[in-house]
Amino acid sequence: SKELWLSNKKWTSEEINICANVKWELWPQVIKNIDNIPNIEGLDEKNVESVNSRVRSNLDYCFDCQLWFKQENPMQTKLFTFFSQVLTELVANRKLLSIDAHKYLMKHRKDIENISSNCSMDLQSSLQKMDKIINNYRLFI
Repeated sequence: SKELWLSNKKWTSEEINICANVKWELWPQVIKNIDNIPNIEGLDEKNVESVNSRVRSNLDYCFDCQLWFKQENPMQTKLFTFFSQVLTELVANRKLLSIDAHKYLMKHRKDIENISSNCSMDLQSSLQKMDKIINNYRLFI
């Protein structure tokens, strides 16, 4: 049910901490229920509209799960991988991004950086490319 989803904004730091620190044999079952991480499907040029809406919805998902990125917990690795894939797809499909998608990136640049700072993966290259996308857009407008 949605009440347990990672992205429901109801989770507190304390609850996530319990997830990380309490050894409980039912965690795998609980995690199966709370894991609503979207699948990353390959984006392509055939449907530009879906590229833009999916970039936004995937990043919105990450923003809704920010606490899960910040605190150690069993879902972190999977979330980091998802976030890294979202950034990679975004950069790879930069030519397909709409004006709205560019505005969205500018508006949420800080949120993206905050999540990146919690990731154990090196996302510097993707972030630099994203900044280049944003800066090119700024020059354009």
